[in-house]
Formats: sequence, structure tokens, C-alpha cells
Amino acid sequence: MHIADLVRRSRIVTQILPWNGPTRPFTELSLFLMNFDDEPPLLYTEGPYHGQTIDDPSLVVQYRKAYDRLRAAALPPEVSLALIEKAAEEYRHDQQRS
Repeated sequence: MHIADLVRRSRIVTQILPWNGPTRPFTELSLFLMNFDDEPPLLYTEGPYHGQTIDDPSLVVQYRKAYDRLRAAALPPEVSLALIEKAAEEYRHDQQRS
């Protein structure tokens, strides 16, 4: 419910990506796309044993496009919020039965 509360207060936007989505392998990466007013955009990615800053403009554009495809494949924010609230309610109901 905490996540749902943050969404309702406009603190975050959530979009659930279905498990069978075509972009699933890309979700294994941790990405931070950064835009600046006076500098070119950067990308920071990391794995279990490394972190890497990417400043090559053509690579940053490729990652941005891949990220945009992820968002396009994800459920809309309103639908995602409804699923989060449903899961929280089911969890609360299961806890009360225990």
C-alpha cells in the first residue's frame, strides 16, 4: 500500500511490465538516464560486479530508445496502480487468515 500511496500523491509513476513482454531481457539491467541543462545526456548502468558511465551520444540514444520501448510495452500507470492495490489487498487478506 505504501507504493500505491506514493503514486496517489504523485511522488512516483509506476508502470508494470508484463512477464511475457517482448523487452523482458532488457529489464535485467539497472539504468540511470541523466539529462542536464548544460551538458550532454549520460547513462549509468551497473551489474553485480561493475558500474559504467556511458557518454557516447549514439549509445545514449540507443539506450533511450530501448527504455522508451520498455515503457511502451508496460501497462498504463492507472492500470498498474489498480494491480498494485489489488495485490496489496490480497496480501492483507491472506495475512488476516493466517
